[in-house]
Amino acid sequence: MDNGTHRAQAIDSVLGMTGTGKEQIAVMFEIEETSERITWYGYFTDGTFERTIESLRYLGWTGSDLAVFGKGLPHECGKIVEIVVEEEEGQDGKFRQKVRWINGGGGIAVKEKLDEAHARSFAARMKGKIAALAAAKGTPVESSKPKPAAKPKAAPVNAGGQALAQDDIPF
Repeated sequence: MDNGTHRAQAIDSVLGMTGTGKEQIAVMFEIEETSERITWYGYFTDGTFERTIESLRYLGWTGSDLAVFGKGLPHECGKIVEIVVEEEEGQDGKFRQKVRWINGGGGIAVKEKLDEAHARSFAARMKGKIAALAAAKGTPVESSKPKPAAKPKAAPVNAGGQALAQDDIPF
């Protein structure tokens, strides 16, 4: 499996215990392109709890009882997500691939999407800056106005000005 971002689907889960006695969750993913499998581990420490729950939400889980993951993957956790796979050196000095992040399946992650009115307002504020930058660089800026429709081409005519039928056009 290559390092990088992959579209994947969770296929199984289990609650477990780390070697240091901390609770964890393990979720097995199947990579969409290759059918390879890799496991993600989530933790519930003060520093990781929020991101672990956020990752489970990306899978489609809306509950509050983590015990459902101890019985296998809950049925609502079938969303396609993006996982980020990276290589990491273990305590034994060996390198292994691990799932570093689980992100939403849209591929584009932002904290908050702009609503339509805010997007229009933002675009209007930036329009002048974009034009000024283009002028400074000497690059053209395309108009966002729709282009006029192309005029229909005149039908071909013969020497006498009569319209030719499609099969009468000489090649």
